[in-house]
Amino acid sequence: MKWFAGLVIAILIAFAAVYVTSMNTPVPTLNTATSTPLATLKTYSSENYGVSFLYPRSYSVREFNLSKAGQEIYQIVVADTQALANAPQNGEGPTSITIDILSNSHQYASLEEWIQKTPQSNFQLSTDGKLASTTFAGIQGLSYTWDGLYRGESFAFTNGDHVLIASVTALTAQDAIRSDFQKLLESLVLQ
Repeated sequence: MKWFAGLVIAILIAFAAVYVTSMNTPVPTLNTATSTPLATLKTYSSENYGVSFLYPRSYSVREFNLSKAGQEIYQIVVADTQALANAPQNGEGPTSITIDILSNSHQYASLEEWIQKTPQSNFQLSTDGKLASTTFAGIQGLSYTWDGLYRGESFAFTNGDHVLIASVTALTAQDAIRSDFQKLLESLVLQ
């Protein structure tokens, strides 16, 4: 019986060590996971939101109007179709790619100021407080990481009077959704 208790304790210690180690692992750049082949991509395009991009066929796209008093907020959610179908009602959704389109109603002087002062950016959840100048598909913006329920990476940029934030959430640095996010960003076209 003592050997069984010892085995259980050893297993628990091993799981705890793996868990603690994984929490201290830095989030690598977007290029770490295997990308979805181009032949298995679909195109999303919206004149209303002024964007188009490619996304995996196994994903679904949903659009939401989250506008409230004086603030235009639109959200495009791209996520695995099965995960969306199995998401609990009134609970946390699956990992996903989102594009938030917000009016710059406060007219912040710069994109950096908007990111730092607007709660919708999730920048307050940043683990390092760093913004990096980044370009995807010829679009210049700022990228940053954050950590909440999921690990997140965001790329913020402007299009006319709107600020757009493309984000991905993932459970691990190796999740395929992270490379799908990069492919989406590389295919992004503003209208």
